[in-house]
Amino acid sequence: MKLRAIVAEDEPLAREELLEVLARDPEVVVVGEAEDGETLFDLLSRHRPDALFLDIEMPRRSGIQALERWIARHGAEAAPLVVFTTAYERYALEAFNLEAVDYLLKPYDAARVERALRRLKARLRERGMSSAPAGKLLVDDGERYVVLDPKEILYAERKEREIVVHTLRGPIRSRMALAELEERLQGGPFLRVHRSFLLNLDYVDSIEPWANGAYTVYLKDANQTAIPVSRGAAKALFDRLGRR
Repeated sequence: MKLRAIVAEDEPLAREELLEVLARDPEVVVVGEAEDGETLFDLLSRHRPDALFLDIEMPRRSGIQALERWIARHGAEAAPLVVFTTAYERYALEAFNLEAVDYLLKPYDAARVERALRRLKARLRERGMSSAPAGKLLVDDGERYVVLDPKEILYAERKEREIVVHTLRGPIRSRMALAELEERLQGGPFLRVHRSFLLNLDYVDSIEPWANGAYTVYLKDANQTAIPVSRGAAKALFDRLGRR
C-alpha cells in the first residue's frame, strides 16, 4: 500500500528534516509541499492525498484554517488523515478536536515520526482507502475538476509538462504527473508500458513485435490506437495479460 502525503511546513529546515525521515519509508510518496495556507489549499484540491503533515502556524492562512476551508468546500469524508506538526504543545487539544491521527512536536524525532506513519497506515486500512481505484478519480484539467471512473480511461500519455488522459468521453489534459496518476490507479488493470504511456490493459486488442524487443499495442477503440511498449516493460505486459 502506498501512502500519498502532503507536507505543509513554512520553516525550510523543519520541512527538510521531516521529508528526510519520510523518504526512508518506501511506502510513502510525498506528492506536494506547501509553505503557506493558500498553497496548501490548492495542493489538497489538486492531489487529494491520503495524509497531511500539517504545521499549524503558517503565513497567508494557518494550517487549520486552510484545512477547515477545504473541508467546508469538499466535505469531511474527502479530507486526508492529518498529523499535526508544531513547536507548541498548546495546540494539542485543538488538533485532536479535529480528529488528528497524531501530533508531532518539533524538532522531529525519527522514531516518533515512524510511529505516526504506522498509525496513518493502520487508519488507511481501516478506511479501506488503499491505492486500488475502488471509487472515482478526480482529475484537474486546469479549469475544473473532472470526476472519472477509472474504467473510462483507455490510456494516458505524457506531453511536455502535462498529461493527456484519453477516456471514453474524450481526452482530458491535466498538470498531474504521469507517475502520480499511475500511483492513484495502482491495483487496477493499468501498466506503465513506456516512460510516456500508462495503459489500461482491459482495452488491449492486439500486440505486434516492433524492434529490439519492443512492441506496439493496438487498442479496442474505434481508431485502433497504437501505443508503444518499451523493451523493459514487455515482460510485465505479457505477464499481466497471462501469456503462457
